Amino acid sequence: MRDDKPSGSLRALFLERYNDFRSQLKRRLGSEDLAHDAMQEAFLKVNDMPPGGSIQQPAAYLFRVALNIACLLYTSDAADEEDSV
Repeated sequence: MRDDKPSGSLRALFLERYNDFRSQLKRRLGSEDLAHDAMQEAFLKVNDMPPGGSIQQPAAYLFRVALNIACLLYTSDAADEEDSV
């Protein structure tokens, strides 16, 4: 089946490097669960990306998307914990 979405090549690269990105996130964040959750959210974001210009360093871009999502998840979890105290 042919993928007509322009973000298809980014999605393919994301899937190809999924385990590498998750391992990098785990090392950086110190949490397997947070890395896993961030990767799931990042996939949804990459999958829904509209057509756009070219990205010069797509692997670095994809990792940064996942890292940014992880940071948002972490701060959201921390705020939830603070509210429950």
